Amino acid sequence: MTGAVAGDVERDGGRRFAWHWGANNGVANLFVVDLASGAAVVVLTNGDAGRKIYEGAARTAFVREFDAFACLK
Repeated sequence: MTGAVAGDVERDGGRRFAWHWGANNGVANLFVVDLASGAAVVVLTNGDAGRKIYEGAARTAFVREFDAFACLK
């Protein structure tokens, strides 16, 4: 998949997460922020496997699955 997708807000119980990702020609990037706590993850990669990297980082940081990742598959 090539291009960029505008971010969205995802809810998990009482928590809300804003996110934005993009991918193009060997780069893949993700920004996720917990809107209540302000905790955030930014992952910038320069490889075709970048999606695996940023998904793992977000899951580790927030200890949850993101619905947004399902729509990318």
